[in-house]
Amino acid sequence: WLPRSKQMAWRLATNPAYRFVCERRSVESFITHNGDCDAFTIHGNTYAIADLQLLLVRLLGHPIPSDVDSACVAGLLDMLRTKGVWLASVRYGYLFGALSTAGSLHGRSHELASAAQLEQLADAFAVASARCVERGADRRFAVHARLQRRGRRRLRRMRPPRGGWQENGGAHAGAFRKCPA
Repeated sequence: WLPRSKQMAWRLATNPAYRFVCERRSVESFITHNGDCDAFTIHGNTYAIADLQLLLVRLLGHPIPSDVDSACVAGLLDMLRTKGVWLASVRYGYLFGALSTAGSLHGRSHELASAAQLEQLADAFAVASARCVERGADRRFAVHARLQRRGRRRLRRMRPPRGGWQENGGAHAGAFRKCPA
């Protein structure tokens, strides 16, 4: 449904620092489909292809590429595949989260947020997350070093519990939860 585009995409770097990095990437979804897509259910409401096409045009901000059911499958793929891309994540969160209590969307696509509004919201999330990662980096490394020092001292005094030690996500996970706005 959506054409290939260059977008900023986040990923966790595989270096020892485990730092989130943002890179300009080519983003594209494509499918090979040989079957029928007659309807799709969102929050308990089933939408026929014609209704689904109207919703996807509004949310994706791009005209329907073809009037065939495979185009709707491609549009759904664009809605569901969000990893690392703020705009796709905001669209997903809006449709499957914020609109969860809106009831049926049949004939109401014009009432939904436009693609431009969702893009503005995604830009705000991108800026905030970049700040969070920047602010958390120095703190994260200081916390990591402090935990390593404490951990070494405590490990010398402790025996492993029955069943061994369990991974708890490491020091890096908490740094992002507590990042100031």
